[in-house]
Order: sequence, then structure tokens, then C-alpha cells
Amino acid sequence: EPYVEAEAMKMIMAFKATESGSIRHTLSPGSIISAGDMIASLTLKDPTKVKQISTFSGRLQSIPQPPALTAEDAAEVISLAMDGYEHDVEAAITSFFKSASPDEAEKLITAQLTKFVSNEVLFNGQDEANVVGSLVKANKDKLQTVIPNLLSKKQLK
Repeated sequence: EPYVEAEAMKMIMAFKATESGSIRHTLSPGSIISAGDMIASLTLKDPTKVKQISTFSGRLQSIPQPPALTAEDAAEVISLAMDGYEHDVEAAITSFFKSASPDEAEKLITAQLTKFVSNEVLFNGQDEANVVGSLVKANKDKLQTVIPNLLSKKQLK
């Protein structure tokens, strides 16, 4: 059973005691509390059952770095970024050009430039709102085809 409830930003946090004993509230109900304020004190029947908090003195393990992207995976990340999705493009480009052959690099650059230019042609010299309206009207039955164009335009300004 909770011995006290604290409300912060419309979220109620219940503080519970798992052992029996007596409680002495140091603040009255409705009090405004700050970090570190003493809310209440507990006198437990058997204090040895309480898990004591102590300062961590061990060593934290580091999180291993993810493996480097293959050229194929890096090309996919670059393509998705050109479609407007957020990715770590710089790492993907670095990884791609470290492992890709000159032919693979040429193929990727050509494909991505073609994709970029074909999208920019849609918006060239026109009001963005008019272009979006005409794209939606032309693709009203398949709006999912419009989304990559809009994401790409927004992300690649």
C-alpha cells in the first residue's frame, strides 16, 4: 500500500513500503516538494530487510560499436536519405566509398543524381503549395507515391 503519492506534471507517483513499520510524515498533504525534500520517514520493524543504497564503485561496460556498413547497406542508407528519411548519411557515404568499386560508386552517384534531378524538376520555379496540390490531385488513388517526393524536397533543401 502506498504511504505517499507525489504529483508532478499530472503524473502521480506512488511510493510504497514493502516492509511493515510506522511512518512519520514531515510534510503536510498538498505541499510543494523539490528534489531532495524529506517527505516522510519510516521506522521499520526489521530494518535489516531493507536494501541499502550505496555509491557505485564498479566499472561501466562500454557499448560496442555497430559493425561498419557494407557497400550495399551504405548505398541503401544513402538512397533512403535521398528519399528524405533521416539517417547518418556522412557515415554511410564514408563507408560506401571505402568499400565500393569505382563502377559501384558511379552507378550509385548516377542513380542518386537522377533521383534528385527528377524530383527538383517537379518543383523548379513553381510555388511549392501548387506543386503539392497538383501531385496530390494527380495521385489521389495512390498518395503513398507522393510522400517520398515531399520528404525528399523537405529534407534536401
